[in-house]
Amino acid sequence: MDLGKDIALFASTVFVNFSLLLLLQALFFNALRISRLFTALSRLAMISTAITAVLTWLVFQGMYSSIDAWVLGTLGGITTFFGIGALSVLLGPASVDRSVTAHILIYLARAPNEELMDEELILRYNGTMILQKRFEEMQGVGAITRHEGNLKLTGKGRRLAVVYMWIIKIFRLDERIRWSGCLK
Repeated sequence: MDLGKDIALFASTVFVNFSLLLLLQALFFNALRISRLFTALSRLAMISTAITAVLTWLVFQGMYSSIDAWVLGTLGGITTFFGIGALSVLLGPASVDRSVTAHILIYLARAPNEELMDEELILRYNGTMILQKRFEEMQGVGAITRHEGNLKLTGKGRRLAVVYMWIIKIFRLDERIRWSGCLK
């Protein structure tokens, strides 16, 4: 049994998956305007995982030191790929798209001498556009609906809100963020 070779093969499958995921994201997002970002990113992660799993199963079949190592490498790779996919969804384009911090930094980077007064930045930042985008996404995944001009929480949205409030409480984020009285 050649453990070093098996680890190198496994590492190469992880590298192939990550590279394929980045390539798919770059091609997909440059070609299309995406309205449901999380859904699109999740699907791309699943597609890249499936492609890499099939490639690993077929291409590396005779390269591992044993059939057990080959099966373990493939199954371990699939699990790892799902983790990589989830991280890329959270830390990649979705994070930048959703991040107020990212928007502020980009506005400052594009400003003359990379500086703006607070008031000027507040005027430039389009929070309404960001909120409308989120409303559409939440409606698309069934977390909210529109009812007589109001946004209304669905059962799915209520469950998500409970999870978010639990995370806020557990990690004591309410102490660090001004919530304008929205938390009880």
